[in-house]
Formats: sequence, structure tokens, C-alpha cells
Amino acid sequence: MQGIIPILPERSADPDVHIASLVLQVRPELFTKIITQVQMLSECTCYSGTKQSVNERRDVLVVVIEVVEQGEINRVIAQLNDMNGVLNVNLVYHYCDSALSMSDEMEVSA
Repeated sequence: MQGIIPILPERSADPDVHIASLVLQVRPELFTKIITQVQMLSECTCYSGTKQSVNERRDVLVVVIEVVEQGEINRVIAQLNDMNGVLNVNLVYHYCDSALSMSDEMEVSA
């Protein structure tokens, strides 16, 4: 197919923001260490939940990722998956919007 030049979509000056949430299943004895490692990744915010019972769950973490390119989500997932003590990483939700619209103020109704 000589002479054919693919037409690529124009890149917007307004970058995208990708937000993804993940659930990590981890080894309970490495729970605290894994939280520390996850928090060292600038793209990640880590949340550790508790069970509705007396015992705190020490085997599940929720991690929220915020990046500017979709491929970065895969890179961060691979980093998390490679951490010692991480048994499983599951993508739960992925949202993408322009950085400009993400910075717009929203009206909150009561």
C-alpha cells in the first residue's frame, strides 16, 4: 500500500485525565508493607477498608490511579502486580475526561 498515509486524530492541547480504581488482594502479613509501597507511587492513592465485623480486613486494598495516558494504567497495574505479597490486581472502574472539564467547578444541590 505505497503512497497511503494514515490520518491520525489530532491531539488536543487539553490533555485527558484517566482515573481508574483497582482492588488488590494481598498477603495479610505484608499488608502494611504493601500500603507503604503503593503510597510511594505518585499516581496512586491507597485505601484500606474494614470488614463490618470486629476484625479488620488485612488482605484487600482499593487503589485509585490518576494518569494522563491510558497506557500508564497498564504500567501501574504491572508495577502493583510485581510487588512482593500482591496476589491479584483487578481493574474495577476506568473514567476518562479532559483535564479542562475536570477542573470545572460543579454546582452541588442539597
